[in-house]
Amino acid sequence: MADKFIFQADLLLYNGKIHTFTAEGDIVEAMLLYEEKIVATGTYEELKSVPVKQILDLQGKTVIPGLIDSHMHLYHDYKTQKKVPLEEADSFDDICRRLKERLAMRDEDGTKWLLGKGLHMDRLAEGCFPTREVLDRISTTIPIAISSFCAHANVLNSKAMELCGFTDDYISEIPNTVDYDSNGRPNGIIREELFFNQVESIIPAPDLSTAARVVAEYIQERAAQGLTTLHTNAIDDTYNLELLQEIERQGKLSCRIVFYPTNITKLSAGAVSGFGSNTLKLGAMKMFIDGSVGAATCAMKEPYADCDSCGSTILTQEEINKKMKEAYDNGMEIAVHAIGDRAIDMALTGFEYAYDDRIGWNRRFYLVHGYLPDFADLARMKRLPLVIPTQPVFIRNFVGWAKTRLGADRAEKLFPNRTFLDYGILISGSSDAPVQEPNPFYGIQCAVTRKALSGSDEIIGAKEAVSVYEAIDMYTRQAAYVAQEEAYKGTLEPGKLADFLVLAQDIFTIDPENIHKMKVEKTFVGGKIVTSEI
Repeated sequence: MADKFIFQADLLLYNGKIHTFTAEGDIVEAMLLYEEKIVATGTYEELKSVPVKQILDLQGKTVIPGLIDSHMHLYHDYKTQKKVPLEEADSFDDICRRLKERLAMRDEDGTKWLLGKGLHMDRLAEGCFPTREVLDRISTTIPIAISSFCAHANVLNSKAMELCGFTDDYISEIPNTVDYDSNGRPNGIIREELFFNQVESIIPAPDLSTAARVVAEYIQERAAQGLTTLHTNAIDDTYNLELLQEIERQGKLSCRIVFYPTNITKLSAGAVSGFGSNTLKLGAMKMFIDGSVGAATCAMKEPYADCDSCGSTILTQEEINKKMKEAYDNGMEIAVHAIGDRAIDMALTGFEYAYDDRIGWNRRFYLVHGYLPDFADLARMKRLPLVIPTQPVFIRNFVGWAKTRLGADRAEKLFPNRTFLDYGILISGSSDAPVQEPNPFYGIQCAVTRKALSGSDEIIGAKEAVSVYEAIDMYTRQAAYVAQEEAYKGTLEPGKLADFLVLAQDIFTIDPENIHKMKVEKTFVGGKIVTSEI
């Protein structure tokens, strides 16, 4: 009778190079799983006597913890992947040509709009963004909207402006969000949150059933790339948590999800950061302070090198302090978009104003981006329960123009990951998709090489490079500190969730410039294979 209750594990993996990430160089041969957790690691000889339902020979393959994207926009990235890619467009005529080729397919997803993405102003022969008149060459009856690579600047044609309420006498209540022509009429260039609030909300969305199907497929694709947790920031999401809950209800949530509402200091039902499960939970309140380097709108202490501007802030210090304090006191963690050194200083001031040292690391702050800090502020960062979700993949976007926009000295300090790590500041890896591709191996490579993925030998800030181990650590162990998940994610050790990857190659021995080509053979979430190439 007692034999019925003998412990039986679910899976024993052996004959692998399992990097636990509890410390650099800590590699084990075998790992034992029960239900959704790791229950033991060690040698095959040590674990083979445990009764087990299934055994998997890893055939010498490399295993690492599941990768975490600690800052992206899931629903927006799904939509953006349907848009016309304009990354390689080199002139206004080229933009029009690429968009015209997609005219016949524009309503595949029911939007009826013609949408473009990824535009680089610095790659255009004209040296500036196009205006409504340029997009009107394509059509004045079909609404058209295109976005810059950073998504902080967007261009609409006349039809889109009409549908979104941008009349000839329109004046934005938010400074620096609308550009005007010489006659004082909006010229089609719409910036920052005004685009999300007044344009994205107008573009038709699929019904909930369709959205659940296509977004579940999108999440499955991310799992196949090695992501096991996605931190998604909601800006213009049509269904928000409802959509993710529906996918979870259907059993099709291939990645764990942490959901960040924007500018909500407490959900109406009283839920705060941490509410939910380890599959779908509520993250921090997201707020914005400045814009982007690409649109010259991130707030700097000194002017940009190529224009007489220091960027701009969306909120005043008083507004920041009030919003943060309200959210923090309500029990919410706080994630703040801040890129320029002036915006980072304002974010830190707000964090300090809200912070209660009696709470400490039980409620955290997330300095999202943090590309261009004043190094004098590092000590302030270290004193706070702070993690910096950074996007090393952006380095590829700055090749060819960072020094022109920022000047040589600031360009060398862009994405100062080595400095952060040496100072003991936690940094996590992310993509900010759709601004960059969500493939985490792109970001890992850029963090190591400080170069574009291919096609250019330019290195940006060579002294800020990190090792392959440190780069992966940003997407695993350190990323688990975002949303207070370090107790059960980020490393492969007993008691942790069995989220891990079996890689097709040894990422620690291949040429670092080939990391972006890495394939994942198997992705495990909670001890179950959610995607496999074999």
